[in-house]
Amino acid sequence: MSEDEFVERVDTLRPKALAIAQCITCNFADAEDAVEAAKIEWWKCILRGATPECPNPESEALFYRIVRCRALDIVRARLRRHEVELDAGIEMSPKHRSAPELEEVMALLSADEVKMVRLYYWEGLSQAEIGKVFGISEEAVKVRLYKIRKKLQSHIGVDGSIIRNEQF
Repeated sequence: MSEDEFVERVDTLRPKALAIAQCITCNFADAEDAVEAAKIEWWKCILRGATPECPNPESEALFYRIVRCRALDIVRARLRRHEVELDAGIEMSPKHRSAPELEEVMALLSADEVKMVRLYYWEGLSQAEIGKVFGISEEAVKVRLYKIRKKLQSHIGVDGSIIRNEQF
């Protein structure tokens, strides 16, 4: 396959590749980056020719698989940045700082529950993005967030005070 044929072929596959990458990254700019990285990688595979790992380097399926892998790499990199920020105990802005009472109630949550709350409410990630962090579906995130809210509500009285175990 010549370079011109390759460019023409990628141009025809690009809309579907962008759609795949955008579904994974939830961001058009990241999807474009994933497709461009995949295009380069696919061209290198074609130039190498058939190998045991890649018996048919010119297949469209290979291109789409590379697109998915590069899109997931971008999501993982984004999530690692969030992971580092959360694990480093990043200082939240004053408007996001929680009251001591809320911190006390948050201490009742598991580490994963706290991380989910922080990602959703403080970091502003969507439920789909959080699902990718935890390797679960968007619906499962929705259910977990609901259960976390119920758990927190069960420890906060109507007047906003904390209900401690001895008060039960």
